[in-house]
Amino acid sequence: MPMVPGYTDTEENIDAAIELLKSIGHPKLHLLAYHNMGEVKIDIVQGKQPKLGLSRYTDESFAAITRKFESAGIEVANA
Repeated sequence: MPMVPGYTDTEENIDAAIELLKSIGHPKLHLLAYHNMGEVKIDIVQGKQPKLGLSRYTDESFAAITRKFESAGIEVANA
């Protein structure tokens, strides 16, 4: 599950993901932390899509997201 600051990492979205995983009996998840390396490629290929201009997660903030899933009984595969 990609985690994008301000988009997919909201409490509401994380809670909904936890509930969905529990409802389908799938207690494992692979979290993907957002990185901004692709924004350089936009310039290289002269892309027209806007850059998000977001910062990468700190280790601490991504660990907090991981703990939220784990405390709900969801195993995070990349933790």
